[in-house]
Amino acid sequence: MDNHLERPEVRSLKNKRFGSNIRKSGTTNIYYYYYIKKYDSYFVRAALPYTEKVEDFLKADYYFILFILLLFIITSFLLIYVSDHFGKTISNLKKIAFKASNNEKLDDIVFEDNELGEIGKEIKKIYNKMSTTTKQLSLERDRLANFFNTSRGGVGIFSKEKKMIISNNHFINYINLISQEKLDSQDSFFYKREFLDIKTFLDNSLKEKQKNSSKSFNLFSNNRYFLFQVTLLNDLSFEITINDITEVENEKKLKQKMTSNIAHELKTPVSAILGYMETILNNSDLEKYQLNLFIEKSFKQAKRLSNLIQDISIITKIDEAKNLFEIKRVNLHTIIKEIIFDFDYTLKLNDITIDTNVDKNYFIEGNKFLLDSIFRNLIDNSIKYAGKFTKIKIDMYFKDDGYYYFSYSDNGKGIPQKSLSKIFERFYRIDKGRDRRVGGTGLGLSIVKHSVEFHKGNILAKSEINKGVIFNFSLKK
Repeated sequence: MDNHLERPEVRSLKNKRFGSNIRKSGTTNIYYYYYIKKYDSYFVRAALPYTEKVEDFLKADYYFILFILLLFIITSFLLIYVSDHFGKTISNLKKIAFKASNNEKLDDIVFEDNELGEIGKEIKKIYNKMSTTTKQLSLERDRLANFFNTSRGGVGIFSKEKKMIISNNHFINYINLISQEKLDSQDSFFYKREFLDIKTFLDNSLKEKQKNSSKSFNLFSNNRYFLFQVTLLNDLSFEITINDITEVENEKKLKQKMTSNIAHELKTPVSAILGYMETILNNSDLEKYQLNLFIEKSFKQAKRLSNLIQDISIITKIDEAKNLFEIKRVNLHTIIKEIIFDFDYTLKLNDITIDTNVDKNYFIEGNKFLLDSIFRNLIDNSIKYAGKFTKIKIDMYFKDDGYYYFSYSDNGKGIPQKSLSKIFERFYRIDKGRDRRVGGTGLGLSIVKHSVEFHKGNILAKSEINKGVIFNFSLKK
């Protein structure tokens, strides 16, 4: 077998598993097609006479290989074309995925006009719509959050299971202020006794699925009034708003009290005038001095009634129609000088003197009538209640960039300490009998306070019995 190792088909094996060769046999002198295959420990060699049929068969095999090779080349070109044709689109889709995950714009991505490109364009449209919607939702959310945080009232939104979805600070603060017990959680307030009426309404409404139903509840706690508005929404979630209506309720009570006081104050002079007129009408034989006395008393009561109506009108106008007061440049020195001139006779009659320290060049942007009311009512009070031989001092003792600061004082009888905190209340009187004798309406100092506050200032009073009273107040320039 050693001579076989040098045969061409054997040598063609080298590191391969098989080999072949076409050659003439030295024994038969015929051309053969030799094929050899190597196994682990032996070789298998076969020989086939190389006839025309065999030659044609082998040539066909070569042609098949050439065909496969050509097909591979064509397929490769097709794959390269398809890859290039759709590769950009796929790359753009990848960019969309990346940019979408980072909430970036897709304006710079352009798709080609192919099947995948059409899909990409639709994806881009959908993304842009979603992006716009998301921005709008974000804007609405910010607006809602801003509304919640800036709202003066408390606002809370709850699920139908009474679980809090969102609320603002006022809501939590009000709930804790009203509740007498410590809250375990934001939702636990429904089970506190102060809110049982609200819970009952919600339980019934949720059970009967009363969508869009609403009810108001008034609660009073820690000297404050609160209005709860409970509204069920379409999905049976519900909204609770809380408003502190203490100021409104107090104002309502104040108006009720004022109405009652006005009726009472009007009744006194009207009853007196009616009594005097009735006496005159029923007694035609009255002496002349008696007739004049009744007429004089009627005149005083009518004057008092006129002053009362005027004062009520001023107070009401300050409360309800501040914008009706004309604002212009006013000289305070001139106003005070005119008031002193008007009171000249009464001042001399009671031996009262007024010392003023207000510069001629001090001007205020304000309402002349209300500024006049401040000093006129203070001087009128001193004349009526301080007593004879009183000394009044009006002093503009300080000024800064925004305000003038005044001190009005007298050395009269003074005001009891227990009354100092009430003297600016409407219809408050220290000595009711004396006030009516001197013709007071009980509204003078209230008008002073409201007029000072109209000019963005404030007023305080201090006093000692038999040592007089001091009013310190400021007025915006």
